[in-house]
Amino acid sequence: MAYCEWLTGNYDEARTRLFELEEDLEEDGIGLLSHLIVVDSDYKRRRADMEAIWPRLQAVVAADSVPLIAAVARSQGFWPTDFENREQRRRDVERLLELHPANQFIRLAVLLERQIEGVGATEQYALLKARPNLSPSPRYLWEAAKVAANAGQSAEALEYLNQLEVRERSSFDPSSNLLFQIELARCFVAIAENASDSMSGFDRLLGDASLDSEHRVIACLAALEAACRIAPERVSELGDRYLEARQAKGYGLGFEAYDLSNDTMPVEGAGWDTCAHTWSCGDVRPHLTMLGNASRGCVSLFFRACHANLKIDEQTDASVEVTDLPTSFWDGLAEVLGDIAGYEAEFSGRLLSLHTAIRAHRADPDWAEIGWHWIASEWAAKQDKYAVTHGGADSRSGSSRSRVGPALRGRHHRLAQRYPCARAKRLRHG
Repeated sequence: MAYCEWLTGNYDEARTRLFELEEDLEEDGIGLLSHLIVVDSDYKRRRADMEAIWPRLQAVVAADSVPLIAAVARSQGFWPTDFENREQRRRDVERLLELHPANQFIRLAVLLERQIEGVGATEQYALLKARPNLSPSPRYLWEAAKVAANAGQSAEALEYLNQLEVRERSSFDPSSNLLFQIELARCFVAIAENASDSMSGFDRLLGDASLDSEHRVIACLAALEAACRIAPERVSELGDRYLEARQAKGYGLGFEAYDLSNDTMPVEGAGWDTCAHTWSCGDVRPHLTMLGNASRGCVSLFFRACHANLKIDEQTDASVEVTDLPTSFWDGLAEVLGDIAGYEAEFSGRLLSLHTAIRAHRADPDWAEIGWHWIASEWAAKQDKYAVTHGGADSRSGSSRSRVGPALRGRHHRLAQRYPCARAKRLRHG
């Protein structure tokens, strides 16, 4: 009865019935119950149930013969000891693949373990091709496309993506995110082929008026990174478009490193057994010098400021105190940032704050000028609730912003004693 309820999608009823019979369940019953636990959307209940059933599932998968449903449940879920003993998980799923070589979900679990081990694209491709899959699941198509692309099998990767798109568009409620990610993946395949029109895919994607602000930023950043590698003549144009897309989101333009790369995110669509991850793309941090030089005006200063900010973060992430950095380091940052004259009011005080922080750590600083610049940058930042400056009292994440600021604040206190009007102006502006 529980099996019939599972087949008809009544997972909760099947799970309840199996738990009532837990002590009397045989191997396939333990497998079915474990599978229902893995797909349970209630996170707290799922973790508790996994802890409870795990010893019995371990015994089932250790036997010479393992029911397919138990093998799939073991491979799909991350069970209680898997994070502490990843090697045991790897051995389990590889053995289960030997027992059930035709099962694509177990094969994908083995693929994940190989990827974590860092095996090359050729070996990953060989793993998926070892057993032809006549009826691939949507997640299998997605992962196979990624592996084929990395292995240089562009035509095969595109065919997998085409199959996945057809299936998703024919579903009851197609995922706009998955369809976007498929288009973005096609762009990466084209870039890898290095064809004469490699950037045309990005042009089509960015020309789609239906793109929401989040997806547009992702596409702009990916296109910009690709241009840095294969189309330097388009860097300036795409840099402008990237900043326009960032501004359209309404969160202001910060210089933080995490905004300069597209993190891999969960993705799924109709009929997926579980989520996968987007393709890794769009990290422009290695290209900041090129971006600063190729862009113009405010856009150039944005990328220069990001570069300078990144260099500060690299030091503080290595547990180096800002006050211990030599003058030569700040001189180098001044060269990276360049002249900000005429742009002091840009970026809600962030640019002026960074410039002021750098100037305060160089030789023979003009404290009167630094004080006024600091006041101006802090006042501008207060008008933007998203702005984080180098002179404020912000302590989020132990970031460089909170580590550069104390020196400025201490020096401004002394400045205010000498220039009461500066102190009064700061009090008026909150």
